[in-house]
Amino acid sequence: VNCIQALLDKKALTEESCRSDWIAGLVLIQDFEQAGAGAVRISSLRRTLELGYYSPGSAMLVVDHGSVLDQRTYGMANIENQWVVSPNTVFDIASISKAFTAYCTLCLEVEGKLDLASPMRTIIPELSSLPGNITIENLVYHTSGLPEYFHLLRLRRQPYAGLRNDDIISLLASHAEIDFEPGTAARYSNSNYMLLSEIVSRVSGVSFAEYMKSRVVDPLGLTHTYVFTGIHEVSEDQLAQGYDRVGPHFTPVPPGSLTTGGGNIRSTLRDLALWYAALLGGRYVDVDTYERIFTPGKRNSGEEIAYGFGWFLGEWEGVRYAFHTGYDCCVGITVLIPERRLAMIFLSNDRSRENIRRLVGRAVIQAWMEDGVPGDLEEL
Repeated sequence: VNCIQALLDKKALTEESCRSDWIAGLVLIQDFEQAGAGAVRISSLRRTLELGYYSPGSAMLVVDHGSVLDQRTYGMANIENQWVVSPNTVFDIASISKAFTAYCTLCLEVEGKLDLASPMRTIIPELSSLPGNITIENLVYHTSGLPEYFHLLRLRRQPYAGLRNDDIISLLASHAEIDFEPGTAARYSNSNYMLLSEIVSRVSGVSFAEYMKSRVVDPLGLTHTYVFTGIHEVSEDQLAQGYDRVGPHFTPVPPGSLTTGGGNIRSTLRDLALWYAALLGGRYVDVDTYERIFTPGKRNSGEEIAYGFGWFLGEWEGVRYAFHTGYDCCVGITVLIPERRLAMIFLSNDRSRENIRRLVGRAVIQAWMEDGVPGDLEEL
């Protein structure tokens, strides 16, 4: 970590390294020397990320104008079976899934099947007893006031392994409270995006997994991307097993919930690169949809929210950027700079890599900005 912090001083590096190899070098086996008096050298990934051959791995890819600028993978996807991480290793992308969920919601609006200003209760009547008028748009921008269902489960000391959407809807209905009047504030909650996936399913008449497959996965040829509902759609040797670090050892992460929308999408570096290239390239997504995705939501007061359709949003020195992190069985971060058609993907099956993930996200933004890191990324 100290080596990475040293590299974050962009002024001590050459412009070329800032723009390409340096970014990938945060997580790669690669030597770097700090310009000027004194040298700081990183000789291996093992030193940088404290990863050995029989340790969980990581994968990183940078896409520039639809072309792969750099792609590297290291470590083990499965320690017990000694399967290594590759570009086609399938990771649990956790909350990075929300961009898919939001896009599917937009597709239904474009098809004329869904009005985002309509009340949520018209589609999910089980939650009609909740106070306030929660709209579908409130769910998108996290302005609904709905509590985080993971917090409710912890308060009730209820395990969440194996729980599905219906279980969480029942939980929210029995709680029968919201944290604030819809539209008056914004607070990130996985409850919102779980409900969005349920709305997509009920309005489309097919499962959320089927709808996403028809609108995103099949058209783009995302051969290793799917919604995990309890059965994997790829062979076991392609999966990244998540791990927790316990002292000097790693233990497999136990199975989690089977809810959809807020997470539980599985994907790879290659598939995410295709998805982001299509999103930023202007051919797959029309201009209006593109602008909706990357336009901040608003509170009832008109004040903007730093969240769009499944993306945290920001602007620095006139350059817009979007990012999202994920933490579940695996961890990761994706960063987009839309006007420069740049996308960065970092995934790891070592949950103790959470802080590294944040550093990588900050570093990518810093490398493409002229005056340092935006404040919200400093707080990642």
